[in-house]
Amino acid sequence: MEHEQLNYEEVMARKDEVSFRKDIILLLDDLRLPPNIAGIFRLGDGLKVSKILVFCNEEFVISKKFRSISRLNEDHINYEIIDEQKGIQHLQRLKDEGYHIAALEYTSSSVNLPELKDSDKYVIIAGAEKYGIRESFLKCVDQSVHIPMQGNISSLNVMQAVSIAAYEIRRREM
Repeated sequence: MEHEQLNYEEVMARKDEVSFRKDIILLLDDLRLPPNIAGIFRLGDGLKVSKILVFCNEEFVISKKFRSISRLNEDHINYEIIDEQKGIQHLQRLKDEGYHIAALEYTSSSVNLPELKDSDKYVIIAGAEKYGIRESFLKCVDQSVHIPMQGNISSLNVMQAVSIAAYEIRRREM
């Protein structure tokens, strides 16, 4: 069997092989490293995330390097810069609209990611690596999930963790 690498047009022609139906919104809680945020934006486009809510204590800047990493195109990635109060309001409204709000965080009641409740609509909250998800957002969640790990490291890079969580939701659709 031959394994020839496909060109861009051939790859793009195959993207219709799967149809994602579940709605995913990501809330990024004060992520500090632009490459992590940019990587999540790129993931958002590739896995058809409907919106990315970005909460930052510092000014959020879309630099040339950010655009390069994220492949940012405002026509393809729906995002909004929010403050903490607006984030809480979004979460409450989305919960009322039937979204399952899940914190990607080790908590006293978190379960392994494969035990994420099945839903047609998700909000996945990811927090800064050093500080995690702020308490005001954690109070809004329906479920906390973590990626089971072994070894000396207790967690993955936030971009990797969000990628795994979003893919887990998409994998269930295939």
